[in-house]
Amino acid sequence: MQLRGKTTGARTVTLSEAATQLGIGLSLAYDLAHDGDFPVRLIRLGRRYRCSQADLDALLGATVAQP
Repeated sequence: MQLRGKTTGARTVTLSEAATQLGIGLSLAYDLAHDGDFPVRLIRLGRRYRCSQADLDALLGATVAQP
């Protein structure tokens, strides 16, 4: 599977974006994050969650398309 990077070049994504990539709902994503069971490492910034796009790519077995 190949993914194209965003034009912003973001290295982290929101929990909502991660949930979409994983094919799960946002409620489940927050439940997993709260319980410490989200499948990739999360970064907590105040009340917000972020995760590394590279970690998601590794979990999903994706390769990044080169421009």
